[in-house]
Amino acid sequence: MSSSEKIQSAVIGAAGEHLAISYLLRNNLVAGLAPQNTENFDVVVMNKQGQLLFPVQVKTSTGKDWMLSRKHETPIINLVYIFVRFSKDLLNSEIYILSAEKVSEITKMSYQIWKKLPNKDGGEHKDSEIRNLKNDHGKLIKKITNPEKYLTKKELNFINTHSLGWIDQFKNAWHVFK
Repeated sequence: MSSSEKIQSAVIGAAGEHLAISYLLRNNLVAGLAPQNTENFDVVVMNKQGQLLFPVQVKTSTGKDWMLSRKHETPIINLVYIFVRFSKDLLNSEIYILSAEKVSEITKMSYQIWKKLPNKDGGEHKDSEIRNLKNDHGKLIKKITNPEKYLTKKELNFINTHSLGWIDQFKNAWHVFK
């Protein structure tokens, strides 16, 4: 394939799901794809005794951030997210594992902050279904002169604690499944 050919997002998503399954199997867990058209998860995980069932949603990106939607603001009981970031050479791909509660918290807060900040023209952002789990939520205020003019202390603290490197604590967090 030439470097100018773009891989379809569905293929990237499927590749992420299979990579996640291979790592789950390597961690001595039973894992497989959920039936097609399962609404809220892609993979089913359990231990070798058939206990500790975890539904898993896999999100895959070839960039720095992962695209989510409004529905990810509502946590699903026992749901675990595996975020796969493929490197260009595929040799340095990364996996991050977060609970649905944590994803919900981050998704809600980052969208709330984005809505409060002015757009590039100085106006208000329009409501959107799209949400993002960012590698660096600090980018939200990078071009804003006085972010404290728009954001509460809690929101500024979120930016501070979810800037570049925040997600590293969830890298290869396979213990979530134990």
